[in-house]
Amino acid sequence: MTIHTPGIVVFDLGQVLVDWHPEATQEPVADAGEWKAFVARTDFWAFNQRLDAGLPLGRARQWFAERYPGDVDFLDRYVANYPASIRGTVAGMDRLVADLLDGGVRIGGLSNWPGELFHHAVDLVPVVSRLEDVVVSGFEGMRKPEARIYRLMLERFGTRPEDTVFVDDSADNIEGAAALGIDAILFTGSEALRQALRHRGLMGAPPGDRAQ
Repeated sequence: MTIHTPGIVVFDLGQVLVDWHPEATQEPVADAGEWKAFVARTDFWAFNQRLDAGLPLGRARQWFAERYPGDVDFLDRYVANYPASIRGTVAGMDRLVADLLDGGVRIGGLSNWPGELFHHAVDLVPVVSRLEDVVVSGFEGMRKPEARIYRLMLERFGTRPEDTVFVDDSADNIEGAAALGIDAILFTGSEALRQALRHRGLMGAPPGDRAQ
């Protein structure tokens, strides 16, 4: 049976390539438990989706302060200390990306990330600069799992759904990509991803598995 080999692998960034810990932005003022309580009482991740979709930080802060005046210090620390949330590359992914590039595979990125904060990922995680390009939701005014951002991704990289592998740690984002015919892989770790890419003909077998 002939294996169809895709032409490009597109990675999500947060928790796929970039090891991200937002609670670290509060240290040493507030601990992880206080951050978790803040997230719950302000529905922070729903608010963060507005940032991912391109809402400017200044306007976002005004909106947040009007509704949660007692918690605006958490938001200010989140923005001011954002570099502290970025701990480097997810385990095993530097090597995986290097192996793909060594094999001549094109690689790109598609990320839900506030545009005004994205430069921190570029500055602090060298593997991000190895990507051919990154479609960033905050710059585009649209976010995963909206169909239009996947269409933009395909257009930006000049590829077809059936020739594209997309890797994300969110089941919703995987479903959104798969609905357009993109070969979508739910990320659970570098070794499982390596096996999935090997199955698609994008990575060679480990030395012990090669025929002598």
